[in-house]
Amino acid sequence: MRTVEVGRAPLSRRSFCEGGRASARTVPPQWDALPHYHGLMFLCQHAPLDLLMFYDARIGCAMNNMFDVVSLEPMRGYYPFLAWARLRRLGTELAVSMENAEGYYSVAAVGPDGRIGMLVVRYTDNDNLSAPQSVTIKADGRSLAKARCHLTDKQYFFSEVIPVCNEDGSITLSFKPNSFAFIEGQGERQS
Repeated sequence: MRTVEVGRAPLSRRSFCEGGRASARTVPPQWDALPHYHGLMFLCQHAPLDLLMFYDARIGCAMNNMFDVVSLEPMRGYYPFLAWARLRRLGTELAVSMENAEGYYSVAAVGPDGRIGMLVVRYTDNDNLSAPQSVTIKADGRSLAKARCHLTDKQYFFSEVIPVCNEDGSITLSFKPNSFAFIEGQGERQS
């Protein structure tokens, strides 16, 4: 196993293969309590990496941002993992397009029964940016009109919000900086 930076993963993978070590695992450095590690998950989605390591989810650890140490209730850091788990269960990646989407990242999946799941993140490293921004989201050939949206930001913890449903089957959601939404439902095919 070799620790690599995400941006260097393709070079590392190629070097391993050329050096006769194609079975070597590539793993980015451990990551902990990053406020927006769902963004790291997006970067790694198509990188030639074998696994991610999260440090540290132990209750009582100062770096744990997944569970409250007193109540054991989930905190904001728990919900990106929940969303990714739901996407993995669906199975097949689905194309997503967005309008007015600078600073947004998305990934989606569809299950054999037509159910869809989508994770949309608004990320910025500009601490002076605080205004909400709306983005229009389309799933490849599927209507999102009946989708449920769960928003996580400084105010909401995976709370259901109602999107604006557009005539073309897309939806419009408002995101504060450094927030994300998990969108799920039966994505009816459009012609």
